[in-house]
Amino acid sequence: MSEAKRTISVDVHYPKAEKDHITYELPQGFEVESLPSDADNSWPGHAALKIRASAKNGSVTVLRSLAYNFTLLDPKDYSDLHGFYQKVATADQQPLVLTRAVAAQKGN
Repeated sequence: MSEAKRTISVDVHYPKAEKDHITYELPQGFEVESLPSDADNSWPGHAALKIRASAKNGSVTVLRSLAYNFTLLDPKDYSDLHGFYQKVATADQQPLVLTRAVAAQKGN
């Protein structure tokens, strides 16, 4: 639930950076139909999210970086924080779609 008006500061305790590097090995007979969309969302002076996905040689690699550099956020900035995290949630939910590769047909 989103508060219409926040009256208390947001305390995240400390700045942080999270970096994920994930490689998916595709099962034999599958190929990538579509990758998650790249994301490059920033909240200048506060936070940034970058996501990149690539496919190569039967695997998919996803690089994700989320960083924020504040500890205490004024209540007046809450709507910007909420908007940023909505963008993060949307980017994190982008699908990776696989399809079965078409088998080569043998000649008669």
